[in-house]
Amino acid sequence: MPHCFRTIDGKIRSAAKGSLTPFVQRDGTLVEAQWAGSAQSEKLGWWERKPGYQLVRTAELVAEIGIKAEDDNELNWGAVPAGAYMFFILQPVTVGKNGEPYRLAQLVTAEATPAEFAFFRDTRSALFGVFGPEGQILKMEPLEPPPPKPPPQGELF
Repeated sequence: MPHCFRTIDGKIRSAAKGSLTPFVQRDGTLVEAQWAGSAQSEKLGWWERKPGYQLVRTAELVAEIGIKAEDDNELNWGAVPAGAYMFFILQPVTVGKNGEPYRLAQLVTAEATPAEFAFFRDTRSALFGVFGPEGQILKMEPLEPPPPKPPPQGELF
């Protein structure tokens, strides 16, 4: 699952506690929320039927995604299709213990392609695309990542 992304102007967005990510709703309204977890694209309809939950996209174009490998937690960066955004499920407003309202957003993930799995060493990647004229997702195929790194050389002696 992606843990961060880099915008085309070099900003890194992540699920770091306290950091807000800007999103755009289907109607073009800007909203900020805390990135918190993920939602599988295969269950997108279920998420959207939950009262107050809605699909949003990143406000900024995405240049690269960073995914931590499942086997050793190494952060690997990979390019994304030109003109692509990432999608999130925006949860309803919640009031925190301090009385301040906040919103959480869950990254919409897709099953990793075999090449993505080989490079990133994770079973999930991001769903890339844009909003269509009816507010639907127009998916973009992920770019082919570079070949995986060779295994480290063992001791010679």
